[in-house]
Amino acid sequence: MTLPPWQDRGYGRLMIQLSYELSKREGRPGTPERPLSDLGKRSYYSHWKDLLCRTIAEHRAVKSIGSLVRLTAMKAEDISAVLQSLGFVRNYKGTQVVQAPEHALQEALASRKEPKVALDPSALDWSPLSRSSATKSAGT
Repeated sequence: MTLPPWQDRGYGRLMIQLSYELSKREGRPGTPERPLSDLGKRSYYSHWKDLLCRTIAEHRAVKSIGSLVRLTAMKAEDISAVLQSLGFVRNYKGTQVVQAPEHALQEALASRKEPKVALDPSALDWSPLSRSSATKSAGT
């Protein structure tokens, strides 16, 4: 949540980016708490669309939603919803396959706005607490 005086300055998107970076480091896909407000839906959709388009452009061999889950730390349901809205998913023998036409992908990338504030993942000094350490801490 970004308080009104600081909205439209990029801090909400920065927090979204941070939460997904932490999810990546935990090795677990993340998703926002539901239900989302109208502003939350717009913010997350914008972030998801940008992240997925950049990831697909960088990893053209990606053909499955599972691969995108591993690369982005997004939940499969969120990925599927965004890709369907972009028309980047096809059903093949009962399985969803990522198929982003080059012109549509380039159009989506060209329409993105540069973030006002961006996270540098290499500058983030954090690692998840191991489950055994968490269990020991809870018992003391």
